[in-house]
Amino acid sequence: MDNLVVSVDSLTQAHDLYDQLTEKSASAGFNLGGWTSNSAAFCQSLPAEMTCLKEGNISILKLDWNRGQDTLFFRFEETRNPPPATFSTPLSALAEVYDLLGLVTPCLVGIKAFIQDCWKEQKE
Repeated sequence: MDNLVVSVDSLTQAHDLYDQLTEKSASAGFNLGGWTSNSAAFCQSLPAEMTCLKEGNISILKLDWNRGQDTLFFRFEETRNPPPATFSTPLSALAEVYDLLGLVTPCLVGIKAFIQDCWKEQKE
């Protein structure tokens, strides 16, 4: 497993989840590590070798997570020397988006509509 993203309502629930998941994974011979949270109290309560206290943004499920602000965001790479615009240009840009949780999908409606309009005009 690469990443697991879970939201709980309290520190107690976070500890219960931690205990359950580490116990289950240990019984199968796995060691879950790299735990992190937007709760400093939770992170400080875990053994140091189990936490990921990396500063700044954390890459999770192809999104960037800012723990301090508890926000997820997606970065589009800026192309310094873009190729000439062709019909495949928006398709290529759309194909680069890996949106497992569907959080970016509303932002992609415009490009999808544009591609659909291009197809319709090409057929006419």
